Amino acid sequence: MMIRWRAFLLCAAVFAVSGGACGGDDDGGGDGETFDAAPDPRCPVGADPIAFMCACDLADDNCDIGNGEYCFDFNEKGPHCTKACDGPEDCPEPSNECSGMDVCKAP
Repeated sequence: MMIRWRAFLLCAAVFAVSGGACGGDDDGGGDGETFDAAPDPRCPVGADPIAFMCACDLADDNCDIGNGEYCFDFNEKGPHCTKACDGPEDCPEPSNECSGMDVCKAP
């Protein structure tokens, strides 16, 4: 009985620290694996030029320059193809917002 109590306390401590469940299958990676979200169908890998609001490389800047787009490094989203704007009417889907930096916001 004492061993079960210790196991319970240990499990409770692990649960409190990790926010997870004890024992059994957790249906997750389980061994530290991470899973990427599904790729955005608007942003095919290797596209040239890179579509509006797709991730880009600041060094290469393969954004659609003909449409006034360029690679901009957003603080929380990372570099994405965007364009200059004066208001939300200048920002097509999926953005629809003009940031305080006068570029269309990354969604």
